[in-house]
Amino acid sequence: MRSRPAKLTLSALAWIALGAAAFFTVTVQQQIDHRRIALRAFEATARDAADALDDVQAGQQAYVAIGQDASEWVAKVATYLQTATTSVDTLRSAAQSVTAGPVLLDASTSLTQLATIDRAVNRHIASGDYHAAADAVFSEATDAISSAVSNVEAAIEAEQQAADGSETAQRRTQVYALGGVAGLVAIILTLLGFAPSAAPGADETEGVTPESGAFTALAHEAVFDRTAIAPPLFETGHARLADDSLNTLAALCTEFGRVRDAGQLKGLLERAAAVMNARGLIVWLGSTAGADLRPVLAHGYADATLARIRTVPRSADNAAATAYRTGNVQIEKSRPGVAQGTVVAPLLVADGCIGALTAEILDRGEESATTRALAQILAAQLAGVLAAAADADTGADAHVAS
Repeated sequence: MRSRPAKLTLSALAWIALGAAAFFTVTVQQQIDHRRIALRAFEATARDAADALDDVQAGQQAYVAIGQDASEWVAKVATYLQTATTSVDTLRSAAQSVTAGPVLLDASTSLTQLATIDRAVNRHIASGDYHAAADAVFSEATDAISSAVSNVEAAIEAEQQAADGSETAQRRTQVYALGGVAGLVAIILTLLGFAPSAAPGADETEGVTPESGAFTALAHEAVFDRTAIAPPLFETGHARLADDSLNTLAALCTEFGRVRDAGQLKGLLERAAAVMNARGLIVWLGSTAGADLRPVLAHGYADATLARIRTVPRSADNAAATAYRTGNVQIEKSRPGVAQGTVVAPLLVADGCIGALTAEILDRGEESATTRALAQILAAQLAGVLAAAADADTGADAHVAS
């Protein structure tokens, strides 16, 4: 591919794909956040309804309690009952799950019955029949309150399950979108990385046809010139760029697809570290089920150092566990006295996140958007290679140091 317009078109396509993926990811994340906010508001309103029902029960029992003036509690119980009714009506309008609507309708029916029972209790008290009033309070009213509370709790559980299912589906869509874009960008980078440079005077071939007689000579000359000027991707066996990081990354993406054993992965990690200007890399592997993270591959660390590293729980308060838990890239900027910062990219597969890649970046490179993108692309390649290992027994010691 020697055409400059074609290269520009491919580059533009890669940037458009990345931009679209970023926009889609942000949009989906906003939808997830809104659903979480709505769920918290739903739970708060449900707690208000349950508390109001508890107050109704306490107030009605005070009607018939010795030493209590029933008239003082009538207005309070009416207020509590109105609060519970309003809260349940609010829950019915805010419910998003299929199951929550019917159980909240049952709760509303129970509150209507409770209001009817409360009026009957007041009539009994007004006529001096405290025995009948007590029977109604401790039997019919208690049953109605219990039914309403149970229905409200069932609605909360239904909303939580619906929210969890919706978030799981949206996260899976994010993974599919990011995986598709990562694959497309990897292909484009490969095409651009292996595209031959234009030979001097290559523009002279424009307008020359196979019938012109000069075509064969010009084509041979162009091929010869490209061969002569094409630099090697690496010099003296080290991961040092001869042209630019895109060429090297394209070669790495291609070689990830040919990996057969851990030894090959170690070499690829070393070269990737050079591209990212990373002092060291560690690949942490868990599983989509949430197994503890364990270091399975590393570059830049001594064996003794790796031997002291323990597994990291999914709930741990650090960048690797956070990336594993949320599926989002984490950044820890360098601090005074610390020579490097850290970029942590999640290893995402179709069913979720199976681990994380931590990279200690030198020279404040963790603040570079390019470095973060390189980490994400490397993590995507590693996820494809290690997906099967994530489903295997996580108890085996799989340290690989370099």
